[in-house]
Amino acid sequence: MLVGKRMTRNPKTVSPDDPLSFAARILREHRFHHLPVVEGGRLVGILSDADLRNASYGTMPAEGGTAEDLPVREAMRTEVWSVTPDDSVEDALLILT
Repeated sequence: MLVGKRMTRNPKTVSPDDPLSFAARILREHRFHHLPVVEGGRLVGILSDADLRNASYGTMPAEGGTAEDLPVREAMRTEVWSVTPDDSVEDALLILT
């Protein structure tokens, strides 16, 4: 089976400059655990619900700010792998394991 048969065609995404509060709202409202981070039509990172939790306990922003005010780029992971719709689901699973 090909990835294209199983993938989400128009996923919800965030920008690296969006505030973490915006990303958290999308994750909560749609019950997602991960959000692709896209800039200029290109995948530049991934943000997980765990990344959000860690950001809230990590380094606090400038005085008077909160972790929710931080941009997504401060919490996202930038080492991402992707596959094409023409790749097999089996090959995608091999990457994940």
